[in-house]
Amino acid sequence: MLKLLLLMRADPSASMRMAAAGPDGARQQVAAINALGGEVEGQWVLLGRYDLAVVASFPNDEIAAAYCLTANAGGYATEVHYALPPSKLAAAQALIDEAFSNSDEESHDPVDPPSMAGEERR
Repeated sequence: MLKLLLLMRADPSASMRMAAAGPDGARQQVAAINALGGEVEGQWVLLGRYDLAVVASFPNDEIAAAYCLTANAGGYATEVHYALPPSKLAAAQALIDEAFSNSDEESHDPVDPPSMAGEERR
């Protein structure tokens, strides 16, 4: 299952519906995600740039996209972030090391690629 952090912004109409629905709106969101085979791990109302934060697990990218498209149609612009446990970073680093082990390049640091070493950044 993919674990995602969904940051959602409500348009004015959706914001008014969210306020009127109160806790029932949160239950409806859980039901919608569950109906697609997902599972909500947490929901929060936010004050600031985003209106809602949801941590949910989805069986695959297509189902996650289906939920986000449904939310968008309902007036919620959704920013999606993959949530990885720290243990996944070691596996990712091993894949990077393997991919670049036969490389002639001395570094595979995307922030400081070899072609820019010593050059002034703007």
